[in-house]
Amino acid sequence: MPTAATSTRNLPAPDPAGVAALAEQTGTPEDLARQVYDEEVKALDAGSTVKNFIGVIARRRARQRLSALKDDAHRSPGSAATPGVDTQPESAPRRQRRA
Repeated sequence: MPTAATSTRNLPAPDPAGVAALAEQTGTPEDLARQVYDEEVKALDAGSTVKNFIGVIARRRARQRLSALKDDAHRSPGSAATPGVDTQPESAPRRQRRA
């Protein structure tokens, strides 16, 4: 039986107005907003089989990461947020079931 072919769809191109809005909403430079958005698109594309909502999910995740950068910068004065640093929250440890 043949395996499912990978998608031939192109990755969603960021809408310049959407990236500008993302930068404005998070208070970050537009080039950083575009970089984080692009990273999220690539990560989602690599791990997904359904490609329909990658752009929407990438914008949401980029907004969360950029907001976390902003929050971290406010919490620790004197430490600037560094682009490229993983700011995604770690997943919570799973609870073990009781026997």
